[in-house]
Amino acid sequence: MTSDDAREIHDIIERGTARMGKDYGAAYALTARSMLMLCLIIYDVGDPAEVRHTFEVTGEMISETATKGYGEYRGHLQFMDRISDQFDFNDHAQRRLNRKLKDALDPHGILSPGKQGIWPSAGAGQDLTPSTP
Repeated sequence: MTSDDAREIHDIIERGTARMGKDYGAAYALTARSMLMLCLIIYDVGDPAEVRHTFEVTGEMISETATKGYGEYRGHLQFMDRISDQFDFNDHAQRRLNRKLKDALDPHGILSPGKQGIWPSAGAGQDLTPSTP
């Protein structure tokens, strides 16, 4: 990761939150091999129109960062399957490993179904995530 990467991610967040009409809190977490941009967007969960707009723009930001080769660190439950889709190396090798472990340890998907985009084989493709109002 370089300063150009940090700027590119920052610009995506800046444009997206401006479209939302929101401020955001951001911080970078750096190690010798990685960089995370942590971004907090606060919205009124009691306002269905605001929730829909915030989720729509957030989804667009997730897609834009993915097209540039950046993976999401974590996200709202609504986006976990989409975030998991970004990590597609070797035809989603990590997802296949996670699914094998899920099948062995929790074949009925009782424990945190779909968390981090990890579903048991029997539940693959189910949408149990909360919907936006």
